Amino acid sequence: MTHLLEEFLCQREPLYKVYERDMLQLVLSISKKIIRHELQSNEEVVLSTLQEAFKQIVDQRKVRIRVNPVDFQFLHTHSDRWSLRKRSGMGSN
Repeated sequence: MTHLLEEFLCQREPLYKVYERDMLQLVLSISKKIIRHELQSNEEVVLSTLQEAFKQIVDQRKVRIRVNPVDFQFLHTHSDRWSLRKRSGMGSN
């Protein structure tokens, strides 16, 4: 029994190396699907992501944000909830 366990453990590392890239691709694929779903179903994610991103920016006056039209409408209608000042001419391009 001990020999069988040792043999299994010796096989584990090479198998991991062989399938490591496939496992990583699977994790990335699942993550992308979850993020895409969350962004489509929860508009608040766009707002909170934008707020967090702007906390990291030193000079907020030199930033151009590109969002899709649906997200732009949401941000525009909820502009009182985000700390940035809307500039005239701000658009979704």
